[in-house]
Amino acid sequence: MATQSLLDEIQQLLDSELCESALQLAELECKPRLHDPHVPIPERLALLRTYSRCHSSLNQHSASLHAITEFVSGPTRAQLSSEDLEQIVRDISDARWALGEHDLCLAQLRQIPRRHRTVRDVARMARCAELVHSSDARDLYKELLVRQPNATEAYAFVHSRGAGAPFDGSTRHDVASITMARTMMRRLEYKAAASELQRLARRHRSNAHVVALHATCLFMLDDVRQSRILYERARALDPMLMHEMGAYSALLMQENDAHAVYALGSQLLRTDQMRPEGWTAMARFLAMTGQTQEALALVWKAQALAPSCAAAYCAEGGIQLLCECPEEAAKMYAKAHALEPTAQTYRGLITSYVQNDEHKFAYSYAKQLVELMPQNARA
Repeated sequence: MATQSLLDEIQQLLDSELCESALQLAELECKPRLHDPHVPIPERLALLRTYSRCHSSLNQHSASLHAITEFVSGPTRAQLSSEDLEQIVRDISDARWALGEHDLCLAQLRQIPRRHRTVRDVARMARCAELVHSSDARDLYKELLVRQPNATEAYAFVHSRGAGAPFDGSTRHDVASITMARTMMRRLEYKAAASELQRLARRHRSNAHVVALHATCLFMLDDVRQSRILYERARALDPMLMHEMGAYSALLMQENDAHAVYALGSQLLRTDQMRPEGWTAMARFLAMTGQTQEALALVWKAQALAPSCAAAYCAEGGIQLLCECPEEAAKMYAKAHALEPTAQTYRGLITSYVQNDEHKFAYSYAKQLVELMPQNARA
């Protein structure tokens, strides 16, 4: 079988989620050709990446890593160009990242000369440095901000450490604006926060972080249609966006759009499996399809990854309500509320207490919500 035809056939199997069949075909056809000196190097590299991708599709990242390192450590290495070697370094770092070996992933990417590093390389290095508590994390995130001003992860990291990083090249006034908007959101003053963020967005239309925060404000104000438009705009601006995606998956679940929840969760997990947002979204998808026990397992994983993530506890609260366990749901919404009170946590607490016939507590939270959001009809 010709190489390109083989690669196309394997890709079709992967696209159809027939991953085991794809791996079997790759084992049979790709593996023997990897060390065949009569096969041109470009074809062997394409075969290697496909073979590695088949292992990764089944979460066999160690096998994927072994295949790549075995290939590059043999006599073939001398025939590879510097560009080929840099791409192989990236492939190895992807496997290390998937295995949770963040220190080795960072060390691997350091082998790429600084002038050849892509935005994705710098973003991955910065995230690894943060996870292993390296002192280089701040400098790497600053470098990422220079290359991609709307990199929300970088802004959040640098700003939280008081490094005075530029916000899309703006002045300190803009940093004060977003800080003020966040404070308003914590007070449930969503209308005022949305106005502040809207003014900020006019000056920084390409900043995904601002757009996503604005979307969350509108979601809490029950403007679901406009909120969804803004969330999608934020994701288009920054495909690696993670902030506010917990709220977005909640919106999609509220809209009963299981397909969109699955698509969001899949993309978030491809971006970063060490953050809770992707697992939370996939948990909501499983709950929507009736797989509540599997959903709980995923949301507990999200909570283990980020014990201070309010969205993960909110997600469990919603799942417990679907399981007709309002007492457990109330506990989860109370945890989320203690971490970050939002209109969503108030509504979750009220619904849980009503279903558990604890009307005194439900009334107490409903009264607080009305006092905080007197103009909100739903409140």
